Amino acid sequence: MFTQDKDIKEKVRCTVEKAIIEAQSDGVFPSDIKPEIKLEYSSAKGTGNFTTNSVYLFSQKLGKPFEDVVKEIKSRIASDVISSTTVALGIHTNFTVSREEILNSLKEMAREGEEIGKVDLGKARVMLIDYSSPNIAKPFGIGHLRSTIIGQAVYNIYSFLGWKCIGDNHLGDWGTQFGKLIYQINKENLDLDSLNIDLLEQAYVRFHRESEANPQALDAAREYFRKLEAGDKQAKRIWEVCRKISLQEFDRIYEILGIKIDYTMGESFYEGKVKEIIDLASEKGYAQKSQGALVFLFPNNKLPTLVLQKSDGASTYFARDLAAVKYRMEEWHPDILVYEVGTDQELYMKQLFSASDLLGLAPENKFKYVGHGMIRGREGKFSTRKGQTIHLQEVLEEAVIKARALIDNVQKGKDLDEEEKENLAKAVGIGGIKYNDLSQTPVQDIIFDWDKILNFKGNSGPYIQYTYARCQSVIRKETSLSKKITAEKMSEKDDYWGLEEDIIMYLLQFKDRLVEAHDSFSPNIVCTYIYSLCQKYNYFYNECAILNCPDENEKEIRLNITKTVSAVIKICLSLLGVEAPEKM
Repeated sequence: MFTQDKDIKEKVRCTVEKAIIEAQSDGVFPSDIKPEIKLEYSSAKGTGNFTTNSVYLFSQKLGKPFEDVVKEIKSRIASDVISSTTVALGIHTNFTVSREEILNSLKEMAREGEEIGKVDLGKARVMLIDYSSPNIAKPFGIGHLRSTIIGQAVYNIYSFLGWKCIGDNHLGDWGTQFGKLIYQINKENLDLDSLNIDLLEQAYVRFHRESEANPQALDAAREYFRKLEAGDKQAKRIWEVCRKISLQEFDRIYEILGIKIDYTMGESFYEGKVKEIIDLASEKGYAQKSQGALVFLFPNNKLPTLVLQKSDGASTYFARDLAAVKYRMEEWHPDILVYEVGTDQELYMKQLFSASDLLGLAPENKFKYVGHGMIRGREGKFSTRKGQTIHLQEVLEEAVIKARALIDNVQKGKDLDEEEKENLAKAVGIGGIKYNDLSQTPVQDIIFDWDKILNFKGNSGPYIQYTYARCQSVIRKETSLSKKITAEKMSEKDDYWGLEEDIIMYLLQFKDRLVEAHDSFSPNIVCTYIYSLCQKYNYFYNECAILNCPDENEKEIRLNITKTVSAVIKICLSLLGVEAPEKM
Protein backbone atom coordinates (compact mmCIF):
# COMPACT_ATOMS: atom_id res chain seq x y z
CA MET A 1 0.00 0.00 0.00
CA PHE A 2 1.58 3.28 -1.13
CA THR A 3 0.34 6.40 0.58
CA GLN A 4 0.61 9.78 -1.07
CA ASP A 5 0.60 12.06 1.94
CA LYS A 6 1.63 15.70 2.26
CA ASP A 7 5.33 14.98 2.87
CA ILE A 8 7.11 15.57 -0.44
CA LYS A 9 10.04 13.37 0.60
CA GLU A 10 7.68 10.50 1.33
CA LYS A 11 5.92 11.02 -1.99
CA VAL A 12 9.19 10.70 -3.88
CA ARG A 13 10.19 7.60 -1.91
CA CYS A 14 6.82 5.93 -2.47
CA THR A 15 6.91 6.78 -6.18
CA VAL A 16 10.32 5.16 -6.65
CA GLU A 17 9.45 2.07 -4.63
CA LYS A 18 6.19 1.69 -6.55
CA ALA A 19 8.10 1.75 -9.86
CA ILE A 20 10.45 -0.98 -8.58
CA ILE A 21 7.57 -3.19 -7.39
CA GLU A 22 5.83 -2.80 -10.75
CA ALA A 23 9.02 -3.95 -12.49
CA GLN A 24 9.15 -6.93 -10.14
CA SER A 25 5.51 -7.78 -10.90
CA ASP A 26 6.32 -7.76 -14.62
CA GLY A 27 9.29 -10.07 -14.08
CA VAL A 28 11.90 -7.46 -15.02
CA PHE A 29 13.40 -7.55 -11.49
CA PRO A 30 13.36 -10.57 -9.15
CA SER A 31 10.47 -10.32 -6.69
CA ASP A 32 12.30 -11.75 -3.67
CA ILE A 33 14.38 -8.63 -3.03
CA LYS A 34 12.51 -5.92 -1.12
CA PRO A 35 13.29 -2.36 -2.24
CA GLU A 36 14.25 0.04 0.55
CA ILE A 37 14.75 3.57 -0.70
CA LYS A 38 16.32 6.03 1.72
CA LEU A 39 16.41 9.62 0.49
CA GLU A 40 18.50 12.59 1.49
CA TYR A 41 17.90 16.22 0.58
CA SER A 42 20.41 17.33 -2.04
CA SER A 43 22.73 20.11 -0.94
CA ALA A 44 24.72 20.71 -4.13
CA LYS A 45 23.36 22.58 -7.14
CA GLY A 46 22.57 20.50 -10.17
CA THR A 47 21.92 17.33 -8.16
CA GLY A 48 18.14 17.57 -8.04
CA ASN A 49 16.12 17.90 -4.88
CA PHE A 50 16.72 14.43 -3.45
CA THR A 51 19.56 11.95 -3.77
CA THR A 52 20.07 8.33 -2.77
CA ASN A 53 22.51 5.46 -3.15
CA SER A 54 19.73 2.95 -2.38
CA VAL A 55 19.07 2.27 -6.06
CA TYR A 56 22.75 1.44 -6.55
CA LEU A 57 22.68 -0.95 -3.58
CA PHE A 58 19.51 -2.49 -4.99
CA SER A 59 21.19 -3.00 -8.37
CA GLN A 60 24.10 -4.74 -6.62
CA LYS A 61 21.70 -7.19 -5.00
CA LEU A 62 20.05 -7.79 -8.38
CA GLY A 63 23.39 -8.30 -10.11
CA LYS A 64 22.35 -5.83 -12.82
CA PRO A 65 24.13 -2.70 -14.14
CA PHE A 66 23.23 0.35 -12.07
CA GLU A 67 22.41 2.50 -15.13
CA ASP A 68 20.04 -0.17 -16.48
CA VAL A 69 18.16 -0.36 -13.19
CA VAL A 70 17.81 3.44 -13.05
CA LYS A 71 16.60 3.50 -16.66
CA GLU A 72 13.94 0.89 -15.90
CA ILE A 73 12.74 2.73 -12.82
CA LYS A 74 12.69 6.02 -14.67
CA SER A 75 10.53 4.55 -17.45
CA ARG A 76 7.94 3.45 -14.91
CA ILE A 77 7.63 6.70 -12.99
CA ALA A 78 4.24 8.05 -13.95
CA SER A 79 3.89 10.80 -11.43
CA ASP A 80 3.46 14.56 -11.27
CA VAL A 81 5.86 14.58 -8.33
CA ILE A 82 9.18 13.68 -10.01
CA SER A 83 10.09 15.70 -13.10
CA SER A 84 13.51 14.16 -13.83
CA THR A 85 15.83 11.34 -12.71
CA THR A 86 19.60 11.36 -13.20
CA VAL A 87 22.66 9.48 -11.99
CA ALA A 88 25.88 10.89 -10.57
CA LEU A 89 29.31 9.59 -9.57
CA GLY A 90 28.30 6.06 -10.51
CA ILE A 91 26.38 5.37 -7.30
CA HIS A 92 23.89 8.22 -6.72
CA THR A 93 20.40 8.58 -8.13
CA ASN A 94 19.09 12.14 -8.11
CA PHE A 95 15.45 13.12 -8.32
CA THR A 96 14.15 16.56 -9.25
CA VAL A 97 10.69 17.39 -7.99
CA SER A 98 8.24 19.24 -10.23
CA ARG A 99 7.82 22.93 -9.62
CA GLU A 100 4.10 22.50 -9.14
CA GLU A 101 4.67 19.96 -6.38
CA ILE A 102 7.15 22.26 -4.63
CA LEU A 103 4.71 25.17 -4.79
CA ASN A 104 1.90 22.99 -3.49
CA SER A 105 4.11 22.01 -0.57
CA LEU A 106 4.79 25.68 0.14
CA LYS A 107 1.07 26.42 0.19
CA GLU A 108 0.51 23.55 2.60
CA MET A 109 3.24 24.76 4.94
CA ALA A 110 1.88 28.32 4.86
CA ARG A 111 -1.54 26.92 5.75
CA GLU A 112 -0.17 24.82 8.62
CA GLY A 113 1.53 27.83 10.20
CA GLU A 114 2.81 27.02 13.69
CA GLU A 115 1.84 23.36 13.30
CA ILE A 116 4.62 22.85 10.73
CA GLY A 117 6.97 20.01 11.61
CA LYS A 118 4.67 18.32 14.11
CA VAL A 119 4.85 14.55 14.01
CA ASP A 120 3.61 12.20 16.70
CA LEU A 121 6.84 10.47 17.71
CA GLY A 122 5.72 10.12 21.31
CA LYS A 123 2.39 8.39 20.63
CA ALA A 124 1.26 9.21 24.20
CA ARG A 125 4.45 7.80 25.74
CA VAL A 126 5.82 9.46 28.89
CA MET A 127 9.22 11.09 29.29
CA LEU A 128 10.37 12.19 32.73
CA ILE A 129 13.26 14.63 32.70
CA ASP A 130 15.33 15.61 35.72
CA TYR A 131 16.86 19.06 35.16
CA SER A 132 17.97 22.35 36.73
CA SER A 133 18.42 20.97 40.30
CA PRO A 134 20.11 23.95 42.00
CA ASN A 135 21.43 23.64 45.55
CA ILE A 136 19.57 25.14 48.48
CA ALA A 137 21.17 27.99 50.46
CA LYS A 138 23.14 29.30 47.51
CA PRO A 139 22.18 31.94 44.95
CA PHE A 140 21.28 30.55 41.54
CA GLY A 141 24.69 30.48 39.93
CA ILE A 142 25.48 30.58 36.25
CA GLY A 143 26.71 27.00 36.56
CA HIS A 144 23.11 25.78 36.84
CA LEU A 145 21.97 27.73 33.77
CA ARG A 146 22.94 24.98 31.33
CA SER A 147 20.99 22.17 32.96
CA THR A 148 17.99 24.48 33.31
CA ILE A 149 17.71 25.67 29.71
CA ILE A 150 18.99 22.53 27.97
CA GLY A 151 16.60 20.42 30.03
CA GLN A 152 13.70 22.77 29.24
CA ALA A 153 14.52 22.72 25.52
CA VAL A 154 14.59 18.90 25.46
CA TYR A 155 11.27 18.92 27.34
CA ASN A 156 9.79 21.36 24.79
CA ILE A 157 11.00 19.40 21.76
CA TYR A 158 9.61 16.14 23.10
CA SER A 159 6.29 17.77 23.98
CA PHE A 160 6.02 19.27 20.49
CA LEU A 161 6.61 15.83 18.98
CA GLY A 162 3.83 14.09 20.87
CA TRP A 163 5.34 12.94 24.17
CA LYS A 164 3.70 13.49 27.52
CA CYS A 165 6.54 15.19 29.40
CA ILE A 166 7.09 15.50 33.14
CA GLY A 167 9.76 17.86 34.41
CA ASP A 168 11.17 17.22 37.88
CA ASN A 169 13.41 19.74 39.63
CA HIS A 170 15.44 17.50 41.93
CA LEU A 171 16.65 20.15 44.37
CA GLY A 172 19.81 19.62 46.36
CA ASP A 173 18.03 20.35 49.65
CA TRP A 174 19.48 17.63 51.86
CA GLY A 175 22.91 16.36 52.80
CA THR A 176 26.05 17.27 54.73
CA GLN A 177 26.12 20.79 53.25
CA PHE A 178 23.20 21.62 55.53
CA GLY A 179 25.13 20.37 58.50
CA LYS A 180 27.81 22.87 57.48
CA LEU A 181 25.31 25.72 57.34
CA ILE A 182 23.64 24.78 60.61
CA TYR A 183 27.07 24.62 62.25
CA GLN A 184 28.05 28.06 60.93
CA ILE A 185 24.71 29.69 61.74
CA ASN A 186 24.85 28.38 65.31
CA LYS A 187 28.53 29.25 65.71
CA GLU A 188 27.93 32.86 64.64
CA ASN A 189 24.51 33.02 66.31
CA LEU A 190 22.96 34.43 63.13
CA ASP A 191 19.40 35.76 63.34
CA LEU A 192 17.19 33.44 61.27
CA ASP A 193 14.63 36.16 60.59
CA SER A 194 17.31 38.40 59.06
CA LEU A 195 18.84 35.82 56.75
CA ASN A 196 18.74 36.12 52.98
CA ILE A 197 20.31 34.17 50.13
CA ASP A 198 23.47 36.32 50.07
CA LEU A 199 24.05 35.89 53.81
CA LEU A 200 23.62 32.13 53.48
CA GLU A 201 26.20 32.02 50.71
CA GLN A 202 28.64 34.07 52.77
CA ALA A 203 28.17 31.74 55.74
CA TYR A 204 28.86 28.74 53.49
CA VAL A 205 32.06 30.32 52.19
CA ARG A 206 33.22 31.22 55.73
CA PHE A 207 32.67 27.62 56.84
CA HIS A 208 34.97 26.28 54.14
CA ARG A 209 37.64 28.83 54.93
CA GLU A 210 37.51 27.81 58.60
CA SER A 211 37.41 24.07 57.88
CA GLU A 212 40.68 24.31 55.93
CA ALA A 213 42.40 25.30 59.16
CA ASN A 214 40.08 23.42 61.51
CA PRO A 215 39.21 19.90 60.24
CA GLN A 216 37.10 19.33 63.37
CA ALA A 217 34.53 21.71 61.85
CA LEU A 218 33.73 19.05 59.22
CA ASP A 219 33.09 16.46 61.93
CA ALA A 220 30.80 18.92 63.70
CA ALA A 221 28.94 19.59 60.42
CA ARG A 222 28.40 15.86 59.89
CA GLU A 223 27.01 15.60 63.38
CA TYR A 224 24.59 18.46 62.71
CA PHE A 225 23.34 16.70 59.57
CA ARG A 226 22.89 13.49 61.56
CA LYS A 227 20.78 15.48 64.02
CA LEU A 228 18.77 16.93 61.13
CA GLU A 229 17.98 13.44 59.83
CA ALA A 230 17.12 12.34 63.36
CA GLY A 231 14.51 15.12 63.56
CA ASP A 232 16.29 17.59 65.84
CA LYS A 233 13.89 20.56 66.11
CA GLN A 234 16.50 23.32 66.03
CA ALA A 235 18.31 21.80 63.05
CA LYS A 236 15.02 21.28 61.24
CA ARG A 237 13.98 24.90 61.89
CA ILE A 238 17.25 26.26 60.40
CA TRP A 239 16.91 23.93 57.41
CA GLU A 240 13.31 25.08 56.78
CA VAL A 241 14.37 28.74 56.81
CA CYS A 242 17.24 28.06 54.39
CA ARG A 243 14.95 26.12 52.06
CA LYS A 244 12.23 28.78 52.03
CA ILE A 245 14.71 31.56 51.27
CA SER A 246 16.24 29.49 48.47
CA LEU A 247 12.93 28.59 46.83
CA GLN A 248 11.98 32.27 46.71
CA GLU A 249 15.30 33.00 44.99
CA PHE A 250 14.86 30.19 42.49
CA ASP A 251 11.30 31.19 41.64
CA ARG A 252 12.49 34.73 40.84
CA ILE A 253 15.18 33.41 38.49
CA TYR A 254 12.84 30.95 36.80
CA GLU A 255 10.36 33.74 36.17
CA ILE A 256 13.06 35.89 34.53
CA LEU A 257 14.15 32.94 32.38
CA GLY A 258 10.58 31.95 31.48
CA ILE A 259 11.07 28.49 33.02
CA LYS A 260 8.25 26.53 34.63
CA ILE A 261 9.10 23.02 35.86
CA ASP A 262 6.22 20.69 36.62
CA TYR A 263 7.43 19.36 39.97
CA THR A 264 9.95 20.38 42.60
CA MET A 265 10.83 17.22 44.49
CA GLY A 266 13.99 17.88 46.45
CA GLU A 267 16.22 15.24 47.97
CA SER A 268 14.49 15.83 51.31
CA PHE A 269 11.27 14.43 49.81
CA TYR A 270 12.94 11.01 49.65
CA GLU A 271 14.43 11.03 53.16
CA GLY A 272 11.71 8.72 54.48
CA LYS A 273 11.95 6.42 51.47
CA VAL A 274 15.65 5.56 51.79
CA LYS A 275 15.14 2.65 54.20
CA GLU A 276 13.19 0.77 51.50
CA ILE A 277 16.17 1.12 49.17
CA ILE A 278 18.68 -0.04 51.77
CA ASP A 279 16.49 -3.01 52.67
CA LEU A 280 16.06 -3.90 48.99
CA ALA A 281 19.80 -3.69 48.31
CA SER A 282 20.47 -5.87 51.35
CA GLU A 283 17.87 -8.46 50.33
CA LYS A 284 19.34 -8.73 46.82
CA GLY A 285 22.88 -9.04 48.15
CA TYR A 286 24.30 -5.79 46.77
CA ALA A 287 24.72 -4.03 50.15
CA GLN A 288 27.77 -4.77 52.26
CA LYS A 289 29.34 -3.32 55.39
CA SER A 290 32.61 -1.50 54.89
CA GLN A 291 34.38 0.40 57.69
CA GLY A 292 31.08 0.94 59.45
CA ALA A 293 29.30 2.23 56.36
CA LEU A 294 26.97 0.36 54.01
CA VAL A 295 28.17 0.29 50.41
CA PHE A 296 26.65 -0.88 47.12
CA LEU A 297 28.72 -3.53 45.34
CA PHE A 298 28.40 -3.89 41.58
CA PRO A 299 28.79 -7.44 40.18
CA ASN A 300 32.33 -8.29 39.06
CA ASN A 301 33.41 -4.81 40.21
CA LYS A 302 32.34 -3.46 36.81
CA LEU A 303 31.76 -0.07 38.49
CA PRO A 304 33.23 1.49 41.63
CA THR A 305 31.29 0.97 44.87
CA LEU A 306 29.10 3.75 46.24
CA VAL A 307 28.04 4.47 49.81
CA LEU A 308 24.37 3.81 50.59
CA GLN A 309 24.55 4.74 54.26
CA LYS A 310 27.33 6.47 56.17
CA SER A 311 28.95 4.97 59.25
CA ASP A 312 27.02 7.41 61.47
CA GLY A 313 23.71 6.24 59.97
CA ALA A 314 23.22 9.28 57.72
CA SER A 315 21.82 8.73 54.23
CA THR A 316 23.65 9.53 50.99
CA TYR A 317 22.59 11.24 47.79
CA PHE A 318 23.05 7.89 46.02
CA ALA A 319 20.42 6.23 48.20
CA ARG A 320 18.12 9.22 47.78
CA ASP A 321 18.57 9.13 44.00
CA LEU A 322 17.62 5.44 43.96
CA ALA A 323 14.56 6.27 46.04
CA ALA A 324 13.69 8.95 43.47
CA VAL A 325 13.89 6.39 40.65
CA LYS A 326 11.55 4.07 42.55
CA TYR A 327 9.09 6.88 43.24
CA ARG A 328 9.14 8.16 39.65
CA MET A 329 8.48 4.73 38.18
CA GLU A 330 5.61 4.05 40.55
CA GLU A 331 4.07 7.52 40.31
CA TRP A 332 4.40 8.36 36.60
CA HIS A 333 5.36 5.10 34.83
CA PRO A 334 7.71 6.86 32.38
CA ASP A 335 8.85 5.15 29.20
CA ILE A 336 12.16 7.00 29.47
CA LEU A 337 13.92 8.79 32.32
CA VAL A 338 16.23 11.59 31.19
CA TYR A 339 18.87 13.13 33.44
CA GLU A 340 20.30 16.49 32.29
CA VAL A 341 23.38 17.01 34.46
CA GLY A 342 27.02 17.98 34.03
CA THR A 343 29.50 15.81 32.15
CA ASP A 344 31.50 15.43 35.37
CA GLN A 345 28.65 13.20 36.59
CA GLU A 346 28.93 10.65 33.77
CA LEU A 347 30.39 7.86 35.91
CA TYR A 348 27.86 8.48 38.66
CA MET A 349 25.01 8.32 36.14
CA LYS A 350 26.27 4.92 34.96
CA GLN A 351 26.33 3.76 38.58
CA LEU A 352 22.83 5.05 39.26
CA PHE A 353 21.34 3.52 36.12
CA SER A 354 23.08 0.18 36.66
CA ALA A 355 22.08 0.00 40.33
CA SER A 356 18.47 0.84 39.44
CA ASP A 357 18.48 -2.06 36.98
CA LEU A 358 20.07 -4.49 39.45
CA LEU A 359 17.51 -3.60 42.13
CA GLY A 360 14.62 -4.00 39.69
CA LEU A 361 13.58 -0.33 39.95
CA ALA A 362 13.89 0.37 36.21
CA PRO A 363 15.77 -1.35 33.37
CA GLU A 364 19.00 0.35 32.37
CA ASN A 365 17.74 0.92 28.82
CA LYS A 366 14.99 3.20 30.15
CA PHE A 367 17.54 5.82 31.20
CA LYS A 368 19.14 8.55 29.11
CA TYR A 369 22.00 10.72 30.31
CA VAL A 370 22.23 14.15 28.65
CA GLY A 371 25.47 15.70 29.85
CA HIS A 372 26.57 19.31 29.54
CA GLY A 373 29.92 20.99 29.79
CA MET A 374 30.74 23.94 32.01
CA ILE A 375 30.33 27.66 31.50
CA ARG A 376 33.82 28.97 32.03
CA GLY A 377 35.16 32.39 32.75
CA ARG A 378 38.39 33.67 31.29
CA GLU A 379 40.32 32.26 34.25
CA GLY A 380 38.71 28.81 34.28
CA LYS A 381 36.06 27.12 36.39
CA PHE A 382 33.93 29.16 38.79
CA SER A 383 34.00 27.96 42.41
CA THR A 384 31.36 28.47 45.09
CA ARG A 385 33.64 27.42 47.90
CA LYS A 386 36.12 30.15 47.05
CA GLY A 387 33.36 32.73 46.92
CA GLN A 388 33.68 33.25 43.19
CA THR A 389 30.18 32.23 42.13
CA ILE A 390 28.83 34.20 39.19
CA HIS A 391 25.25 34.93 40.24
CA LEU A 392 22.86 34.31 37.38
CA GLN A 393 20.54 37.17 38.29
CA GLU A 394 23.40 39.65 37.96
CA VAL A 395 24.31 38.22 34.55
CA LEU A 396 20.72 38.44 33.34
CA GLU A 397 20.39 42.04 34.54
CA GLU A 398 23.63 42.96 32.77
CA ALA A 399 22.37 41.25 29.62
CA VAL A 400 19.27 43.44 29.58
CA ILE A 401 21.34 46.61 30.09
CA LYS A 402 23.74 45.66 27.29
CA ALA A 403 20.89 44.71 24.97
CA ARG A 404 19.19 48.06 25.52
CA ALA A 405 22.42 49.89 24.71
CA LEU A 406 22.86 47.75 21.61
CA ILE A 407 19.32 48.46 20.45
CA ASP A 408 19.81 52.19 20.94
CA ASN A 409 23.25 52.24 19.31
CA VAL A 410 22.20 50.50 16.13
CA GLN A 411 18.92 52.43 16.03
CA LYS A 412 16.78 49.32 15.96
CA GLY A 413 13.26 49.66 17.23
CA LYS A 414 13.12 53.37 16.52
CA ASP A 415 9.35 53.13 16.06
CA LEU A 416 8.92 51.63 19.57
CA ASP A 417 7.94 53.53 22.70
CA GLU A 418 9.97 53.36 25.91
CA GLU A 419 8.07 50.42 27.40
CA GLU A 420 8.36 48.46 24.18
CA LYS A 421 12.11 49.11 24.08
CA GLU A 422 12.51 47.84 27.64
CA ASN A 423 10.55 44.68 26.84
CA LEU A 424 12.61 44.22 23.69
CA ALA A 425 15.84 44.62 25.67
CA LYS A 426 14.72 41.83 28.02
CA ALA A 427 13.78 39.57 25.11
CA VAL A 428 17.07 40.20 23.30
CA GLY A 429 19.34 40.11 26.35
CA ILE A 430 17.96 37.02 28.04
CA GLY A 431 17.20 35.35 24.72
CA GLY A 432 20.78 35.98 23.63
CA ILE A 433 22.20 34.20 26.67
CA LYS A 434 19.88 31.22 26.24
CA TYR A 435 20.44 30.93 22.50
CA ASN A 436 24.22 31.20 22.85
CA ASP A 437 24.19 28.23 25.20
CA LEU A 438 21.71 26.12 23.25
CA SER A 439 23.41 26.74 19.90
CA GLN A 440 26.46 24.80 21.07
CA THR A 441 26.81 21.07 21.51
CA PRO A 442 25.69 20.35 25.10
CA VAL A 443 28.80 18.38 26.11
CA GLN A 444 31.28 21.12 25.19
CA ASP A 445 32.41 23.81 27.63
CA ILE A 446 31.38 27.40 26.93
CA ILE A 447 33.43 30.55 27.35
CA PHE A 448 31.08 33.35 28.31
CA ASP A 449 31.55 36.10 25.69
CA TRP A 450 29.25 39.13 25.54
CA ASP A 451 30.44 40.05 22.04
CA LYS A 452 29.21 36.72 20.74
CA ILE A 453 26.01 36.61 22.80
CA LEU A 454 24.70 40.05 21.84
CA ASN A 455 25.43 40.38 18.17
CA PHE A 456 23.04 41.13 15.33
CA LYS A 457 25.31 39.18 12.99
CA GLY A 458 26.27 35.53 12.98
CA ASN A 459 24.71 32.60 14.81
CA SER A 460 23.20 34.55 17.69
CA GLY A 461 19.85 35.06 19.35
CA PRO A 462 19.52 38.71 18.27
CA TYR A 463 20.16 37.76 14.62
CA ILE A 464 17.43 35.11 14.69
CA GLN A 465 15.02 37.43 16.49
CA TYR A 466 15.69 40.24 14.00
CA THR A 467 14.98 37.95 11.07
CA TYR A 468 11.68 36.95 12.64
CA ALA A 469 10.78 40.63 13.19
CA ARG A 470 11.71 41.34 9.55
CA CYS A 471 9.29 38.63 8.40
CA GLN A 472 6.57 40.02 10.63
CA SER A 473 7.11 43.50 9.20
CA VAL A 474 6.57 42.17 5.67
CA ILE A 475 3.45 40.26 6.72
CA ARG A 476 1.95 43.27 8.50
CA LYS A 477 2.26 45.35 5.33
CA GLU A 478 0.44 42.84 3.18
CA THR A 479 -3.02 41.62 4.10
CA SER A 480 -4.22 40.30 0.75
CA LEU A 481 -3.16 36.85 -0.46
CA SER A 482 -6.03 36.02 -2.78
CA LYS A 483 -4.41 35.10 -6.08
CA LYS A 484 -3.98 31.44 -6.95
CA ILE A 485 -0.48 30.13 -7.64
CA THR A 486 -0.03 28.61 -11.09
CA ALA A 487 3.18 26.85 -12.01
CA GLU A 488 2.57 27.60 -15.69
CA LYS A 489 2.59 31.36 -15.13
CA MET A 490 5.73 31.10 -13.01
CA SER A 491 7.58 29.15 -15.69
CA GLU A 492 7.61 32.32 -17.76
CA LYS A 493 9.59 34.17 -15.08
CA ASP A 494 12.55 32.09 -13.95
CA ASP A 495 14.81 34.90 -12.72
CA TYR A 496 14.64 34.04 -9.03
CA TRP A 497 13.17 30.55 -9.00
CA GLY A 498 16.52 29.13 -7.90
CA LEU A 499 16.43 31.22 -4.70
CA GLU A 500 12.78 30.44 -4.07
CA GLU A 501 13.24 26.72 -4.68
CA ASP A 502 16.27 26.62 -2.39
CA ILE A 503 14.47 28.16 0.56
CA ILE A 504 11.29 26.12 0.04
CA MET A 505 13.24 22.88 -0.08
CA TYR A 506 15.09 23.92 3.07
CA LEU A 507 11.78 24.61 4.81
CA LEU A 508 10.69 21.11 3.87
CA GLN A 509 13.66 19.73 5.84
CA PHE A 510 12.36 21.21 9.09
CA LYS A 511 10.60 18.05 10.24
CA ASP A 512 13.71 15.94 9.65
CA ARG A 513 15.84 18.31 11.71
CA LEU A 514 13.32 18.24 14.56
CA VAL A 515 13.36 14.45 14.53
CA GLU A 516 17.17 14.54 14.56
CA ALA A 517 17.17 16.90 17.56
CA HIS A 518 14.67 14.61 19.28
CA ASP A 519 16.64 11.44 18.65
CA SER A 520 19.96 12.91 19.79
CA PHE A 521 18.61 15.09 22.65
CA SER A 522 20.44 18.01 21.02
CA PRO A 523 18.71 21.43 20.93
CA ASN A 524 21.75 22.81 19.07
CA ILE A 525 20.47 21.04 15.93
CA VAL A 526 17.40 23.30 16.04
CA CYS A 527 19.69 26.34 16.38
CA THR A 528 21.85 25.27 13.44
CA TYR A 529 18.77 24.81 11.30
CA ILE A 530 17.17 28.19 12.03
CA TYR A 531 20.48 30.01 11.65
CA SER A 532 20.84 28.59 8.13
CA LEU A 533 17.18 29.33 7.42
CA CYS A 534 17.64 32.96 8.51
CA GLN A 535 20.72 33.30 6.33
CA LYS A 536 18.81 31.97 3.33
CA TYR A 537 15.82 34.20 3.99
CA ASN A 538 17.84 37.38 4.48
CA TYR A 539 19.69 36.75 1.22
CA PHE A 540 16.37 36.05 -0.48
CA TYR A 541 14.89 39.22 1.08
CA ASN A 542 17.75 41.37 -0.24
CA GLU A 543 17.67 39.87 -3.73
CA CYS A 544 13.94 39.52 -4.39
CA ALA A 545 11.23 42.14 -4.31
CA ILE A 546 8.37 40.88 -2.17
CA LEU A 547 5.72 43.53 -1.56
CA ASN A 548 6.80 45.45 -4.68
CA CYS A 549 6.90 42.40 -6.92
CA PRO A 550 4.92 43.31 -10.10
CA ASP A 551 3.88 39.71 -10.80
CA GLU A 552 0.99 38.75 -8.50
CA ASN A 553 1.69 35.02 -8.64
CA GLU A 554 5.35 35.53 -7.81
CA LYS A 555 4.42 38.00 -5.09
CA GLU A 556 2.16 35.42 -3.47
CA ILE A 557 4.90 32.80 -3.55
CA ARG A 558 7.32 35.17 -1.84
CA LEU A 559 4.76 36.15 0.76
CA ASN A 560 4.04 32.50 1.48
CA ILE A 561 7.77 31.91 1.83
CA THR A 562 7.91 34.79 4.31
CA LYS A 563 4.93 33.49 6.26
CA THR A 564 6.39 30.00 6.45
CA VAL A 565 9.87 31.17 7.44
CA SER A 566 8.28 33.32 10.13
CA ALA A 567 6.25 30.40 11.49
CA VAL A 568 9.24 28.06 11.55
CA ILE A 569 11.47 30.60 13.32
CA LYS A 570 8.78 31.20 15.92
CA ILE A 571 8.35 27.46 16.52
CA CYS A 572 12.10 27.00 16.93
CA LEU A 573 12.50 29.95 19.29
CA SER A 574 9.58 28.67 21.34
CA LEU A 575 11.19 25.23 21.59
CA LEU A 576 14.40 26.91 22.77
CA GLY A 577 12.53 29.06 25.28
CA VAL A 578 13.48 32.29 23.51
CA GLU A 579 10.99 35.09 22.89
CA ALA A 580 10.17 36.08 19.30
CA PRO A 581 9.67 39.89 19.22
CA GLU A 582 7.17 41.13 16.63
CA LYS A 583 9.13 44.36 16.15
CA MET A 584 12.80 45.30 16.36
